[in-house]
Amino acid sequence: MKKQSTIIFFTLQITTLIGICGIGYQTYTTEQSLKTTKSSLANTIAYMDELAENKRIQEEMSKPLMIGDKAPDFSLTTDSGQPVTLESYKEKPLLLVFTEAGCEYCEEFFPVLNDFLEQKSEIEVAVMQFNSTVEENKAYKEEQGIKATFLNATEQELLNYKVHNTLTAVLIDKEGDVANIGEVFELSDMLALTEALDPLVAIPVGEI
Repeated sequence: MKKQSTIIFFTLQITTLIGICGIGYQTYTTEQSLKTTKSSLANTIAYMDELAENKRIQEEMSKPLMIGDKAPDFSLTTDSGQPVTLESYKEKPLLLVFTEAGCEYCEEFFPVLNDFLEQKSEIEVAVMQFNSTVEENKAYKEEQGIKATFLNATEQELLNYKVHNTLTAVLIDKEGDVANIGEVFELSDMLALTEALDPLVAIPVGEI
């Protein structure tokens, strides 16, 4: 009888131990499953956030910058290493010309820009050079003999100013409002665009 009781006792202990191990294993697998679920959920949330951000950018880009809008501010660096914002150009009307490093059409346009600067000294001109560093802008400007100031534009400026094409120009008056918008290839394009500053002859070239 005693032997039988001992066997039953050990059997119960083994059963209990197996049960405890089973519970432990189940708890472990549950924790691992939760970790996997959390990781998968985090990845899903990150993906959804990325989709939402891309949608926001597309919606922003689809809204045109209108004549009369306040010009978006920027904080960039000139080819000489000087930090500037839109406020830095408040003494004169400002013409922003958006270009990109390696753009063939832009290279052909810069002599036209030099001619414009000689005729319209009352207008400040800044080249928003995308995809180029301050050092590269300085070297390129000196190599090509370009007179206008270069700014190291980023994707954010392209987004803010709704720029879809190179050689898009945005004319900003001294109050910081958009006076005209258009694409410029020839000197006549630039002269027509800047006529918007004269209310007697202002015929807007168009909107982006």
